[in-house]
Amino acid sequence: GVSALTDAFHVFDELIELRLSNNQVGARGAVGLATALGLGGAARLVRLTLASNRIGPEGVAALRGVGASRAELSIALSLQLAEVGAAGDCRAATALAGERPRPAHSWSP
Repeated sequence: GVSALTDAFHVFDELIELRLSNNQVGARGAVGLATALGLGGAARLVRLTLASNRIGPEGVAALRGVGASRAELSIALSLQLAEVGAAGDCRAATALAGERPRPAHSWSP
């Protein structure tokens, strides 16, 4: 799952976009992604898409922390399907959502 992907972030040093929509990423996976990205994994990544996953409030909070520390990284969520919970969590998810031009090099499972 996400753990295998984050373990390989050092191999994908040219990765600039990662689309993980509709991949059953849960809170644990989102926290794992946030941890790896916060430690400098996939250093060139500028766009992470997690639409249509169930990352929950814990995942949103973890990703929000990464978004604050990596200003160049855009994290997109689908609010109606991310199951973020209470209204405050929706506000956090909204703060994460953003649109940037699609990079030339991207990968999607």
